[in-house]
Amino acid sequence: MLIIKDDFAYRASASENGRMRSFLRALGPGLVTGAADDDPSGIGTHSQIGAAFGYGLSWTFVLSFPLMVAIQQIAAEIGRVTGAGIARNLRRHYPRPLLWMVVSLLLAANIINLGADLSAMGAALALLAGGSSGFYTLLFGILCIVLEVGLSYPRYAAILKWSTLSLFTYVAVLFVAHVPWGTALRSMLVPDIRFSAAYATAFVAILGTTIRAFSLYPCWPARLPMP
Repeated sequence: MLIIKDDFAYRASASENGRMRSFLRALGPGLVTGAADDDPSGIGTHSQIGAAFGYGLSWTFVLSFPLMVAIQQIAAEIGRVTGAGIARNLRRHYPRPLLWMVVSLLLAANIINLGADLSAMGAALALLAGGSSGFYTLLFGILCIVLEVGLSYPRYAAILKWSTLSLFTYVAVLFVAHVPWGTALRSMLVPDIRFSAAYATAFVAILGTTIRAFSLYPCWPARLPMP
């Protein structure tokens, strides 16, 4: 009886480990796409706004979060149903001039956002190590190009997947930042609106870095085989 019980326990443990490995293998495109929205330019924007206004704009998270979820859900559903991103669907159903106009706007937005991301990474490293933020920005750009060109797609995708573990640093920060939770929660529920150009600019920056139209485009996971 003990042998049978041990055999059942072993099989149950093996089955549980198999399900966990299957789950970890299934993580990938969706995880990376979602984590990529928490980009350096967004972190830099929120950091600067927090330094300037404290918790005064926390109420915008209650407004922007549902909109961000809706945008991401739309992108995922478009990819799941059609197997293609918005660009290809625009090509299928709308005139070609509209397609080129939208894709051109996307190209400009991506180039600007890429520059902002690299600049934010360079500025963050300069704060930690000193030196020139412009030089660090250049190094980060070269590093990204080398990784994308030099590594195979599966290898690069695996690196991106495991790099999402860095998001746990947000949890670690909560234990060392001494957040005044009462003030933070009150600011999320009670808007502290100020009528100034700086406040309006910060409000637009928060919405712009949270609810971005080009977040609809990364439907490339739709072209990958589903587990």
